[in-house]
Amino acid sequence: MSVPRALLVLALTAWSAAAAAQTSPTGTLTGKVTDPDGLVMPGVTVTVASAALQGPRSAVTSENGDYIIPFLPAGDYTVVFELSGFTTVERTVRLQVAETLPLNAQLAVGGLVESVTVTAEAAPADFTSAPTAAASYRTELIDKLPVSRTIDGAVLLAPGTTASGPGGNITFSGALSYEGLFLLNGVVLNETLRNQARDLYVEDAIEEVKTSTGTISAEYGRFSGGVANMITKSGGNTFSGSFRATLRNEKWEALTPYEKEELEEDPRVDEVIPTYELTFGGPILRDRLWFFTAGRFENSTSSASTRYTNLVYEAGDDDKRYEAKGTWSMTRSHTLKAAYTKRTRDFTNNSYDVIMDLASLYDNSQPEDLVAFNYTGVIKQNFFLEAQYSRRHLSFVGSGSRFTDIPRGTIIFDRARGSSRWNSPTFCAVCGNLPEGELNEEIRDNQNVIAKGTYYWSTDSLGAHTIVGGFDSFEDTRQNDNWQSGSEYRLYTNDTIIRDNGASLYPVIRAGTSDTQSSATYIMWNPIFASSVGSSLRTYSAFLNDAWRLSDQWTINLGLRWDRTDAKDQAGQPVSKDNAWSPRLAASWSPDGKGTWTVNTGFARYAMGVTSGIADLGSGAGRSSTFRYVYRGPSINTDPNAPNLVSGQDALRIVFDWFFANGGTNRPLRDSPTYAGVNRIIGDDLITPSAWEYTVGFARQLGSRGSFRVDGIFREYRDFYAEQKDLTTGRVADPSGRLYDLGVVVNTNEVERDYRALQTQIQYRFTPELSLGGNYTLSNARGSFNGETESSGPDTADALFYPEYRQKDWNYPVGDMAIDQRHKLRLWATYLLGLGPFGRLDFGVLQNITSGDPQSIDAAVAVGPYVTNPGYLTPPSTVTYYFGPRGGYETDTISATDLSINYAFPVRVLGPKSEFFLRFVVDNLFNQTGIDGPNDTVLTASTDTTLLPFNPFTETPVEGVHYRLGPSYGQALSASAYQTSRTFYFSGGFRF
Repeated sequence: MSVPRALLVLALTAWSAAAAAQTSPTGTLTGKVTDPDGLVMPGVTVTVASAALQGPRSAVTSENGDYIIPFLPAGDYTVVFELSGFTTVERTVRLQVAETLPLNAQLAVGGLVESVTVTAEAAPADFTSAPTAAASYRTELIDKLPVSRTIDGAVLLAPGTTASGPGGNITFSGALSYEGLFLLNGVVLNETLRNQARDLYVEDAIEEVKTSTGTISAEYGRFSGGVANMITKSGGNTFSGSFRATLRNEKWEALTPYEKEELEEDPRVDEVIPTYELTFGGPILRDRLWFFTAGRFENSTSSASTRYTNLVYEAGDDDKRYEAKGTWSMTRSHTLKAAYTKRTRDFTNNSYDVIMDLASLYDNSQPEDLVAFNYTGVIKQNFFLEAQYSRRHLSFVGSGSRFTDIPRGTIIFDRARGSSRWNSPTFCAVCGNLPEGELNEEIRDNQNVIAKGTYYWSTDSLGAHTIVGGFDSFEDTRQNDNWQSGSEYRLYTNDTIIRDNGASLYPVIRAGTSDTQSSATYIMWNPIFASSVGSSLRTYSAFLNDAWRLSDQWTINLGLRWDRTDAKDQAGQPVSKDNAWSPRLAASWSPDGKGTWTVNTGFARYAMGVTSGIADLGSGAGRSSTFRYVYRGPSINTDPNAPNLVSGQDALRIVFDWFFANGGTNRPLRDSPTYAGVNRIIGDDLITPSAWEYTVGFARQLGSRGSFRVDGIFREYRDFYAEQKDLTTGRVADPSGRLYDLGVVVNTNEVERDYRALQTQIQYRFTPELSLGGNYTLSNARGSFNGETESSGPDTADALFYPEYRQKDWNYPVGDMAIDQRHKLRLWATYLLGLGPFGRLDFGVLQNITSGDPQSIDAAVAVGPYVTNPGYLTPPSTVTYYFGPRGGYETDTISATDLSINYAFPVRVLGPKSEFFLRFVVDNLFNQTGIDGPNDTVLTASTDTTLLPFNPFTETPVEGVHYRLGPSYGQALSASAYQTSRTFYFSGGFRF
């Protein structure tokens, strides 16, 4: 059978498993009906009704007494079991996002009119119904708690997640931050480069967010961390809506110790910044056609300051979002959904990375939109189909410098201050062959097509099988010419002399005595030799899964996913054609057969898709090359006490006058260059990284009031990206005939990374007024390769890059990873105080405790003098040296107590549920001041001439002789280096 035909068979003959698919994240209700003696009851009509559903849905139990009802939106349901001559049983349940909920019933012989109602109050959350390690939070809980109402707020509330990725990016279960999957109504929200979620939603439109961190169904792919699945409202049979205004003011945020001690003036802007949110939805035709709309508008300004120079400025962000959604039940069995979201965002005084002056600021914009269509159909009582199409478009317009000349378009880097930037913005908004008046535009788009079929197979002796199979086609695209600066050049200086309270900067430029001297100032040239035609990163997937309910005690999940990568870079050249098979196996055992206790175990493989940052490493189109040259002209500003210093722009003129007069870009290179598309290529057999997972845990219901769950998760990550450059990869010539050492991007397991975690969570309702919830994660992410950076996202390992010049124990030792977060505690309580006719008060308290981030003492050291060059053209002059254990030190433990107070006052004018509301939130109530972003500068002879070089292969470096901690090591050098200080904000509005 051909592959396309086989995929079609899979798509039309299969299942929907323990967690609903990457299509519309609806849930499934399934179970068995028996009589009091345990005999199965065929022919029982099971009817479900909910405000979230367009009319009631029903199914009839099979000859084995079991039933299934799919495509149920998250919500509260009334389930009725009826059979002539028997009592009618009614249950009330809560169905969470993408949940398969088992619900059994017993019917006794009784009068035709007799009805027995069994409606237990739903617990706040039920962690026992599926083997997936997950946490699901409704918007009602998020609104009561003092947390962000964004997808990030809900995800970070869950166990197994951190904000320890570069720049605060979210990580799941020890994966890198670009290895997670974010979904909005089943549609991919991930951005192309760093793979974080785009904010293409309105907070007041959110219905529920589910975060899965282990034992994840085969229907989800292109990740190796976890899945965040957010759903938004869809309207209903009654008109409903809301208006909310959230007010913030920087003056309502306490000053950090840095701002109190280091800044002469209060940097806060005393201006109330409103954010407006509106929602409105309802029926066009009851039970047939619903609509929902939402909007969000915020034009904010905030104070910011430059690093080291403390120059205060205002940054602006004008953010507008619009959402429209329709749900059409063409018949009771066929439903079509369509959604469109648009966002425009305009920035003023934006910046990239750490800057030291105001000349590094720029204005830019980010327009984007998302469209999605979803179809679900009940073809037969036991056969269902679903299909989905989505497309997201995102542009970055006008990022970077507006100048292309050397004095104004060249970035100056201060190597003594962690390569902080000044003099000109990063990137270029006007480079290339642009029509006059136009700005550069970077495009990051994706589109996705998914089709799946579900077959419910009921057997007498082998239980019930819910079998799903489907096909998933996903494409990520990126098109941009990645100019690194306006002039194509950067200057890396030795230091900066700061005068006039930071307003005047003077570069310290020490000339070199050789063309490979690592301690001298050097020039970096970043040309682009060919324009981008756009990348195409496609993944074709097929999945097959059997959720097998063997008995009331045993549920087994047998899943398999196949991912076929077909990736082309921005030059249109193929970079990967990988095939990855991912088994997803799980089992749940309930000793009493009622789900009071469940023991869960799982085994899985998760495979990533190719990301743009890796696919483009070998591309010559749109990618900037990197050539470094030691500056050997006259030294500049070497005496910090000199009365007359040379300004940055004058120093650039002097440096580049010498450079161009002495060979320019034809000069000898300082070290190994990167000639885009020439001396670095993608290997022929590049595969995608993956993770193997083993899970075990248990869960217990606490009566009808709550439940708790414990999961042990063990992950081993494999097949890391690395650049191999050694004697076997050879040499290559550029178009002019100049030779280079050739680097090849390959996979390696020379480096390592693994994750061990114990995740616990609990929710319990003591009384209708008082509820308690929380979770605790004890984990360790350990390895020898961090795998990503804030500036470029995905990164390659150096272990195979000129291997003669490095040694594992001091260049890539095993230890705690940068994303490691040993302890994470979230504990909350909510309390409802009824005020009779005057409304109600809801109090929410959240305690956060997060252990510090791992820190290492490491820096670049010279290795060239201590290695006999085996034949390389441009071996590295420096490599990274760890002067202590990787992650051997920690930042402060961060602890905060947050408080929220919600007041609602009923107003019956707009309807029985209409009310005015106020929400007051205080973050970090006791204003605790831990440092979570300290300076980590370490000085060596490469950056400080008072220190001595050493042989890293034979000598043990001595602190104070061969290296020293920077003068500000471990200190906070900006307000953002501290945890968020005490902050107050509030919102108000009405809903109906």
